[in-house]
Amino acid sequence: MKSKLILLFSLVWFGIQAQETTQVNTGHLNKGHFSFGISSNGLGFVSSSSKSSDNQGYYSNNSLKSTVFILGFDAGYLATDQLQVGLFADLNLVSSNSNTTTKHFGIGPKVNYYFKSVSDLVPFVSVSGGYFKEENYFFTRKGYDWNLGAGVSYFLNNYIAVQSVLQYQNKTYDENFLLFYESDANDPNYLSAKTGLNTSQLNFNIGFSIFF
Repeated sequence: MKSKLILLFSLVWFGIQAQETTQVNTGHLNKGHFSFGISSNGLGFVSSSSKSSDNQGYYSNNSLKSTVFILGFDAGYLATDQLQVGLFADLNLVSSNSNTTTKHFGIGPKVNYYFKSVSDLVPFVSVSGGYFKEENYFFTRKGYDWNLGAGVSYFLNNYIAVQSVLQYQNKTYDENFLLFYESDANDPNYLSAKTGLNTSQLNFNIGFSIFF
């Protein structure tokens, strides 16, 4: 994880350097413009770790490898030149090495800051966070996440930009799940449990935005 964070902050540093050595030439990022974007990491691979405990003193530290399909939407408004505020929503399907498929929905506020640039390649940083829900046959998760990202936008013209972003994500949530012990099937304490969890991961997303 340390190497992933170094890479993320390196991208942020690159954006700061671009800010210091160039001048604004991005009319599409002026105050008063709106945007709508769609992004996805297609078929990606995520490795995450989790620590959990329950009210009976059970503790675990697990690693999980997953194949993830993410489809994200966002809408924004340029509150000032280069500073965009808005909302995001994402829909995920996760197939993991535990042979389950998990559905995910998330929504929340988002802020992007686009650095100054004299070209059509514009670096930016992003902060977002909000509520999410995940569920499959075995469990339901509800909680909150926060995200820190850095990336670049390539403007094909004044209205359309292709964007790529490397994003660090942290989730805190509760989980209700089923325990399948036939001998304890009549005991409700063994049918479900609630666990406080925290997970983090690094995602790479590609998408496009329309400015108007």
